[in-house]
Amino acid sequence: MAGAFDGASHLEAASAVVSAAPFTMNCWFNVTALAANQSMVSVSDASAVNHYWFTAVAGNIGGDPVRASAAAGGGAAAADTSAAPGAGAWHMATYVETAANDRDSYLDGGNVGSDATNLAPTNVDVTTIGAWTIVGTQFNLFTGSIGEVAIWDVALTTDELAQLAAGFSALFIRPGDLVVYHPIWGGNLTVPMIGPTFVNNGVTDAADHPAIYYPASPFMTQRSIDPGRIFTPTYRRRRIA
Repeated sequence: MAGAFDGASHLEAASAVVSAAPFTMNCWFNVTALAANQSMVSVSDASAVNHYWFTAVAGNIGGDPVRASAAAGGGAAAADTSAAPGAGAWHMATYVETAANDRDSYLDGGNVGSDATNLAPTNVDVTTIGAWTIVGTQFNLFTGSIGEVAIWDVALTTDELAQLAAGFSALFIRPGDLVVYHPIWGGNLTVPMIGPTFVNNGVTDAADHPAIYYPASPFMTQRSIDPGRIFTPTYRRRRIA
């Protein structure tokens, strides 16, 4: 299962799981319609308007790309993928922020778009799934399904993104650097496998999800794994549906 979002619902944790580059945000999503700017994952200053990072389906602009957006100090910029997701189908969105002036947006592990505007948000204090939280309110609310949300405090490589796009769980990829891993399945909408507890604001556990490969026990989580290698322990296949 994955979380079903209805355009008014979201999951929110009262902490910023990352506060500066580098980081990577990743999730699987199935958007109902390409009709508006709809955020899948965001980290922001909940009381301000101009300090945030988010990945979204930008159905409000030409080409309907997946957008990796940042804002700080009154400036904002975005990296847009070179292709659009299809509505009503599962896709993977990834925001890689290597540095404050180096961000990339990926769709299904490729179709990359880049931006080099120097932006370093400050005072971020909330992590939201299915929306973007600023000035105490949720915007860009998502309609559709979201699952396998993962955030790392490192910039993943394209080889690592290819492994995620092939259906491998985020637990295979630099597990010691994961700060959030929330599959959003099995009836558990608020407590992720890794990361802070989320408050559920109307999300239901009722959406089908593509098959994901999960690690077999025992599982390694130490940070000593060479970051230049893809972590490939044994696995088991589980269809979340």
